[in-house]
Amino acid sequence: AERLGLKPDEMYLARKQAVTMLSAMAVNPPGKKSGISPRESEETAYRCLLALAKLSARNSAYIVLTNGGPRAAIDCLRLYPANMDVTYAAFKVLRGLLGNPSTMMKLRKQKRFRIIPAAVVDGVYRHDSLDVRAEAAHCLWTYSGVGGIDAQDLVIGVDFLPVLKSGLEEARAMDKGRSDARVRKFVGCTLALAKRKLVRKLVGKRRWRRRVPRARRRGGGGGWKFPGIAPRSLVGGHERSG
Repeated sequence: AERLGLKPDEMYLARKQAVTMLSAMAVNPPGKKSGISPRESEETAYRCLLALAKLSARNSAYIVLTNGGPRAAIDCLRLYPANMDVTYAAFKVLRGLLGNPSTMMKLRKQKRFRIIPAAVVDGVYRHDSLDVRAEAAHCLWTYSGVGGIDAQDLVIGVDFLPVLKSGLEEARAMDKGRSDARVRKFVGCTLALAKRKLVRKLVGKRRWRRRVPRARRRGGGGGWKFPGIAPRSLVGGHERSG
């Protein structure tokens, strides 16, 4: 900014305009009217998404979020379903925004947040690539951490578990030196979804413990008021003495 003689607010405005242009060009790259082939247009969209992904992982993530970044990533998954590079780059944009502290909660509040699992899984099933599946697992791993149990339910609902299973098996078979980052991505996403079941189990136990004293108080004494369930003193078929 100092070299260009720009003030901080002018530099921020320049960055904002650049991100807006990248988001717009990713969705609407130059077409046949400009003498560019469809393949070259997809390459332009891919490079725009890569730039947005790098910005999302740094201090410019908020600018990407508020100037069309999430929309560009999800729309490109729909506009270029056969392009594996575009799919991979779109996953990286979403993961960057979900993992950045300045944007994760703001993205969670958007309506677009709930359709991320479906968009990601749709892109995964179009490409038989371990790298694409690993990046999808990394994206939905971060998504599950940001959205909590509700987000984890959405990931389970789009049938992502078979992708995790097949991807983990293939990544482990290829991981000869025990250093393949793809294994970590599959394992991390699997553990995030397994944690969902553990949390529900613990919450259920706490609610059960809170209900037991209330039920006993309603009975006006120490009698057991749950039909069909034996109290601890009767476990084993006989009443405990003492």
